[in-house]
Amino acid sequence: MVVTIANALAAKGLSSSVVTTRAEGALVNQLATEVTYFYLHKKRTFDLLALKKCLNFIKKNNVKQVHAHSSSWFFGVLIKIGQPNIKLVWHDHHGNRINSAKTNWKLKIASLFFSSVITVNQELENWAKKNLWCKNVYYLQNFIAYVPTEKLNKTVLKGIEGKRMVCLANLRNPKNHTFLIEMFVRSNAIQEGWTLHLIGNMNDKEYLMRIQSKIDYLSVLDSIFIYGAKNDIDSILHQCEIGVLLSTSEGFPVTLLEYGKAGLAVISSDVGYCNVLIKDNITGFLVSVNDEKQTLNAFDLLIKDIALRKRLGKNLCNFVSSEYNSEKAIVQLMKIYTQ
Repeated sequence: MVVTIANALAAKGLSSSVVTTRAEGALVNQLATEVTYFYLHKKRTFDLLALKKCLNFIKKNNVKQVHAHSSSWFFGVLIKIGQPNIKLVWHDHHGNRINSAKTNWKLKIASLFFSSVITVNQELENWAKKNLWCKNVYYLQNFIAYVPTEKLNKTVLKGIEGKRMVCLANLRNPKNHTFLIEMFVRSNAIQEGWTLHLIGNMNDKEYLMRIQSKIDYLSVLDSIFIYGAKNDIDSILHQCEIGVLLSTSEGFPVTLLEYGKAGLAVISSDVGYCNVLIKDNITGFLVSVNDEKQTLNAFDLLIKDIALRKRLGKNLCNFVSSEYNSEKAIVQLMKIYTQ
């Protein structure tokens, strides 16, 4: 969403910049040429050199608003202390926050420095209004936008064309990859020649090891493939027929918007705001978390029925294109900024 928002703002002719802190990623190549980009090489929580670099960047580029995402709220507060005139906007993507027994007291104190809070669903909006000391809280739905592809390498997926299933999700909790793998193996997918392709960041080595051990134990190395983080998502998804997301918790997953944009038939767990996008048997199949019977039934229905896949994929594509485009979202975001 950082890249999507930055590109959409630049497309409106607005001055837009992206600053990364601890590490760069594959998505840096998706930034539009009009977006100013800066990498801080931040080494630790209190990195005064990185903070100084960021404050110099803000001054040099006459930045008025700092839009901090997820766990970057702390660095955002340090920026606000160093440059009191900027407006600090915090964007909360962490859907599981509402299930926490206690509010993070550090985040609560930090909210005194926020000019506004943006959330990706209304449950998080209600949570923020109840638990944080910032009066300006807004719900801004995630959205999709055009991504320049001329700079991207093209990933070629393994497997048979027309029989590929994809999971676009970082390899970490709560994305539930081991359950996905088990359901894929127990369904009729492999017998019918289907392959499963896992796309996402692999920074959690312990989680990655569990997935690799599961694949090895089930002897499905020729049917399930791990690619890591990729930036040519459009190209990858257009090589697939079915998109799966079986997380145990979510906020408002951009993954489902990406699936819809590519016209994939989707199987999603009923968590967070997934049920806003996925209407069962209309824009995809919605299954209860870790429900083996529902999940296997959805797998087998989509695997054998091309017409069903095309109908669900088309319905989701039309819905996403109509309701989750950048035009609507950027107008709302600009209202938040100006307020």
